[in-house]
Amino acid sequence: MTIGGVDVFYYGWRDVDGTAHVRVCHGHAKRLPARRDLFSHSHGYEWGYAGSGPAQLALAILAHALRDDERALRLHQQFKFRAINGLARSSWMLTRDEVLSDVAAIEREYAAREVS
Repeated sequence: MTIGGVDVFYYGWRDVDGTAHVRVCHGHAKRLPARRDLFSHSHGYEWGYAGSGPAQLALAILAHALRDDERALRLHQQFKFRAINGLARSSWMLTRDEVLSDVAAIEREYAAREVS
């Protein structure tokens, strides 16, 4: 998906000292807001495992990609396990289309459980 003709993507990397950084890019790169106003799991972002830092990252990405805070809150733990847990420790990139594809799969799984 594009915003103003520019692909939206999220990327993270670590400094030499291991400090994690995450940016969102749609025309220009800027720091991804942590969205602790929705829920505060952690004071920083992390990825590559299933903890509080990865949960904060999952929430922030979903809140930005979906533009729907309630939906982001409802889905972020599943998104953490599906996408954030497996990201490479040193650096990674996710497109908004990849995020939305994961969200669609999670919601299909929810719907299937409700039917059974």
